[in-house]
Amino acid sequence: MVKMKVNLTFDFHARPATFLVNKTIQYQSEINILFNGQKANGKSILSVMALEIIKGDLIELIISGIDETEAKDGLQAFFITYKDE
Repeated sequence: MVKMKVNLTFDFHARPATFLVNKTIQYQSEINILFNGQKANGKSILSVMALEIIKGDLIELIISGIDETEAKDGLQAFFITYKDE
């Protein structure tokens, strides 16, 4: 299991949530997002949107599975490079 903290640098609405879920479903690992005492399945758009996270929020990703390292690297790249247009 790997953990990763992310400080969102972009507004998190339907479009970036969709891009995030499309990224997470590329991996076999279980990916959960923790925010404000809530846990969301990172592969479910409804679950992710229900967290109501916004720019500046600090979230934690918990990744567990056979490709957890690759998932962490890929998600880290997503959060660094994603630009909301």
